[in-house]
This record gives sequence, structure tokens and C-alpha cells, in this order.
Amino acid sequence: MFPRREGLPQRPAPLPALAGALICLVLVKSGFLAPLFLVPLGVLAYSWNSGTAWVSAAFVLLGNGIYTLGTGLFWRRDSGFPAVSSPGELPAAFLQTLPEWLYLTVMVLGFTWLTAPLLRKGRGRRIPAVYRLTAASVAGALAVVPVLRALKNDNGIYQLLRSQAEAAVSLYASSPDAAVQSLLERISPEWILETLGSIALRGGAAASCMALFYFNRQAALILTWFIRKTRPGGGIVRFHTDFWLIWVFSFAFLGVLGGTVWRIPPLEIGAWNILVLCAILYLAQGAGILLYFLSRLAMPPFLRFLVHFLIILVLFSPKVNVFALGALALLGVAENWVPFRALHPNGSSSTPGT
Repeated sequence: MFPRREGLPQRPAPLPALAGALICLVLVKSGFLAPLFLVPLGVLAYSWNSGTAWVSAAFVLLGNGIYTLGTGLFWRRDSGFPAVSSPGELPAAFLQTLPEWLYLTVMVLGFTWLTAPLLRKGRGRRIPAVYRLTAASVAGALAVVPVLRALKNDNGIYQLLRSQAEAAVSLYASSPDAAVQSLLERISPEWILETLGSIALRGGAAASCMALFYFNRQAALILTWFIRKTRPGGGIVRFHTDFWLIWVFSFAFLGVLGGTVWRIPPLEIGAWNILVLCAILYLAQGAGILLYFLSRLAMPPFLRFLVHFLIILVLFSPKVNVFALGALALLGVAENWVPFRALHPNGSSSTPGT
């Protein structure tokens, strides 16, 4: 998907790797900009090479461990690592922070694999980016589960949710709607955590990880264009899924129904995750079809901008966006049988590569 980087260094570049790792760590600790902490790794993968990205990822994990351990032991700031007064307390402190460490490790390694796949020359076949994205998202979702469990025992999070629950109850307490009153009766910190956990287990965590990986990757590609003046090839306009995915999608839907009717939680949860990931891939394919048709229409620049603005407005409009996203996903599913876009000269469809 990204053009070959002719003339760029093939060996890891230590200084860019170290600089990228430092930027990643600053973003991780920044709070507001934390969702963009993976962008520097993508820039290194696309602007330099895979080796530089992997070395930087190792620096990120090492630096995060040193920072967290050092601040917990010496400065005792709010670093996520509990302050300890003796070496004997270190094992318990490590266990308390293990879920967050595991999540960061999985996200960093998964994104680096997505943007800088390692493959020996002449050996093996590179896995398409869309399936690397899916696998990394599943791994990230599994790493989220221990974090959610740890939140239940976090008194600070509990008090924050309690204050939010009380604010919601006081805001809508005078509502005459019976449905609203019934919902308010159930709102509590325990109910909020249980609901968030249920959504996360049933595809919410995997979808969030996939969105995080995707937007960080796109931001890295944009920054790479500014750095190297090289425009990425391909894109969502040419994105196609493989035909066999429709069978996975269908069996996942049946699994959700079967797990719900027969009350088999493991089957229902697993099927929900597969169904959500397949739906996102078909949503991307439907968006590609829409952009393909828009690109073929002869429109003045202002009118093209207006059409794209209206599409974005629809996608972000409450209630309407649900139907719009559903229609795009169905459009992507329909392309399994209806060739909306022209095929390549060799007769095969395009799937994003690297």
C-alpha cells in the first residue's frame, strides 16, 4: 500500500528510533494527546525502515518501565506505580500495574507489526495489512480485559463514576418519561462498570483498538508525506475483502443468536467480537465503493468539497449515522456478488498490502 522507499537507509537508525520513542512516551503521559502515542512508530516505519520502528518500539517499552519504576520508587509521583517503602513491597506493586504494562506492550508491538511487518527476503508471504490490523485489534482487546478488571478495584475510578452517576440522576430526575426514570433507578458505579465491561467484551474493545490503530496509521502516513514528500499509494478506494469473509460473518451472526438463545456466554461473546470486526471491514469496503463513485463524477472543486462535507455531517448526526453506517456496511457485503468497482487487469481485486 505504501511505495518502496528507494534510497532510504536499510539498517536501523538509532537516533531517529530514540527520538521517536521519547515522543511516544511523552504522548502516553500527556493525557489529552495519548490516543496518538503510536504515530511516531508509524512515521519511523514509513519514513525510515522496519528495523528502526522495531528498535524504537523496544525503546518505548524499556523507557516506560524505567520511568514508571523510577517515579514509583524515588519520586513517588502519580506515575501509575504504587509508592513502596521497602524492596519487599515491589512484587505486589508490579502485579498492581501489570495490566497497564501488558496493554501498552500489546498495543506497541501490534502497531509496529502492522506498519513494519518483519519478513525475511524470499521467505514466506506477507500477511495483508487488513488482517494484521484485525489480529492486532484482537490482541489489544484481550489486553483490555485485565485493565477493566483492575478498574473495578480502583477507588479513584469508582468515586469518579459515582459522581457522574449522581450528576446524571440529578439532571434527569424531573423527567416525566417512564423509560428514563427506569434507567435512572439502575444507574450506579457498579452498573456503569458492568455495562462498559459487557460492551467491551462483545466487540467494543476490539472495535476501539482497530479504530485506534487505523487513525494512528493514517496520521503517520500524512506526516510521512510531509517528511519525505512521498504520497502513499492505494487507499480505501481500492479496498476489498476476500470472499470467504462473508462465511465468517454469517456464522458469527448465527453464533450470536445461538449463544443468546441457549445462554452460552463464551459462544455469544466470541461471536460478537468476530461479527463486529467483520462489520467494520465491510463498512470500510462500503466507504471505498462510495468514494470510488464520487471520484468518477465530474464535479467542480467546491461542489466536491460540499458533497464530502455533507457525507461527514450525516455520519456524525445522531440516529441518522446509524442507518448511514449500516447502509455502507450492507453495500460492502453486496460487493461480494455485484462488481461495483472495476477489477484490476489481472482479474483480481485489491487488498491493501503493506
